[in-house]
Amino acid sequence: MTFAQLNAQMSFFIRPLVNFKADVSSSKGLGFSDYVMDVSNYYKYDNIAIHPLFNGLDIGVAAGIVSKSGKYIFEIGLNGDETQSGYIMHVIKTNENDLSFYQSELSDISGRAFPKIIIQNSLRLRKFKNQSNLNLLFGLGYGYKKEHMLGHFNYFSDHAQVDNNTYLEVESDLAVFTLQNYFLHFGLSSELHFKNKYFFDVNVFYSHGFREMSVVSTKVTIHDDLSSKAMNYYSRSKGSGFYLQISRKFQVYPWTKKIKEGI
Repeated sequence: MTFAQLNAQMSFFIRPLVNFKADVSSSKGLGFSDYVMDVSNYYKYDNIAIHPLFNGLDIGVAAGIVSKSGKYIFEIGLNGDETQSGYIMHVIKTNENDLSFYQSELSDISGRAFPKIIIQNSLRLRKFKNQSNLNLLFGLGYGYKKEHMLGHFNYFSDHAQVDNNTYLEVESDLAVFTLQNYFLHFGLSSELHFKNKYFFDVNVFYSHGFREMSVVSTKVTIHDDLSSKAMNYYSRSKGSGFYLQISRKFQVYPWTKKIKEGI
């Protein structure tokens, strides 16, 4: 039997959860300058489009209702989330005829944490012989940060020598633009059973944000004997990302101490 289907009656549950997230950022608007110049002889700038969080796991809790048939679940929940943007610069050291790597510390410019309210539904697609199932997952989210956080954070700077006459100065900081955002998410979920006994849920889904929440701005200045010229880059985050979620439902109504086989 699937979770909470006792005598074909509607049931209620709470569900503690843990999220593992791979953030998605974009480089729209990447690279502008007052100068028209070829920087390929000095460095290569790469926006990190998909990268995992380095600040630990996000936890939360949800509560929901299972339909009498067990094929439909509606729930509302609250969990932690955050934005993250980053980049890698490859500095070309012409005097050594090889590539050396300059990489910013992503954990220093990872973005800002915020709570997210989730309203979601799941619809059963298939039920397996061991009582495990596969469900279609879809829903909406709302993220809000109570504190007034607009501004710049996590200033970072460093230098990279190109040759005896040229070096790069790199400056980065994080700008937080909006305090609230709306999300649409969709994916798959599964209640995992072993020997016909329910153990836990695994959800895999993508959540898409509609507003820019944070931007990592990077200024690269090329200094040589004659002049200094600067280029500017932006890595933007809407809080979007891919999620692996582990959770377990605990039925609160109707209360049962033991699920009998065959019910």
